[in-house]
Amino acid sequence: MNMTEQQPFGKSVIQTFVKSIIESKGKPKTLLINTSDFNLFADLANSDLTQVSRADEIPNNVKFDLVLGDLPLGLNQNEWQDTINNRIIKAQQNWLDILKSLFSLEDKGLAIFLVEPHGLSNYQGQKFQREMNAIGFYVNGVFNTPEKLLFPTTAIRPTLISISKEEHPKLYLAELVETDQAEQVAHNFISSVDTGHLTGGTLIANGDFVGFYRLKIQQQIERLETQYKEYDNYTLSDIATEINSVKSG
Repeated sequence: MNMTEQQPFGKSVIQTFVKSIIESKGKPKTLLINTSDFNLFADLANSDLTQVSRADEIPNNVKFDLVLGDLPLGLNQNEWQDTINNRIIKAQQNWLDILKSLFSLEDKGLAIFLVEPHGLSNYQGQKFQREMNAIGFYVNGVFNTPEKLLFPTTAIRPTLISISKEEHPKLYLAELVETDQAEQVAHNFISSVDTGHLTGGTLIANGDFVGFYRLKIQQQIERLETQYKEYDNYTLSDIATEINSVKSG
C-alpha cells in the first residue's frame, strides 16, 4: 500500500470507529464541530446531527449525547473567559474550542476530539486537563490513529481523546489500525473491556499515560525483563567450578 492509498484507508478506520460508537448509543443527538480540512467524520449515518464550522456557532441551551470535534492541530495559545465559573483559562485555541463545546454535553454524554500525538499527556496537556477537571470534564479514553492518517496535509500522527462528565480511576487506551478491529475497539471501549493489549483496548491508571511512543518503549522493556527472568542465574564461582570440572574431566 503506497502513501496515497493510506489516507482514505486511515479515514475509513476512524469513521468505522465513530460510527460504531454512534450505533452503540442508539440514535444519539450529535454535534459535529468541523473546523479543520481533514474531513475525518464525513458521511456519518446519523439523522439527528447538528454541524457547525466553529465552536462559537454551537446553539445555546441545546444538549447533545455525542459531541465530535474535527479540529485543527497545534494552534497558538489564547485565553477564554469561562463566565459560568468566573475563570480565565489559557490554552491552545483548539483546546479552548474543546472546552467550549463540552458545556453542550449531556450528563451521560460522550465527546470525541482530534488532538495532537501526545493526547494531552505532556505538561501543557496535563495542565489543561486539570482545568477541565475543575469544571467537571474528564478524559477517559485515548486512541492512537493509523499512520499517515493526515498525509499529505501533515505527517503528524494525531490521537483521538474521549471526554465525559464521569470521572474514572482508569484510562482506556487503544490503537486503531484497521476497520474490523476499530469496530471491536469501539464496543470494547463502551463496555470497558480490558483485553490487556492496545489492539483490543486496555485500561491503565489515570495519570500514568505518557504518550503511545513512550508507552510502547515501556512495554518492550517490561517484556525484556520478563524474558530475562526466565534465564537461570549463575555466580562467577558457579561458572569457574563448571569450567574446572570440564577441564578435570
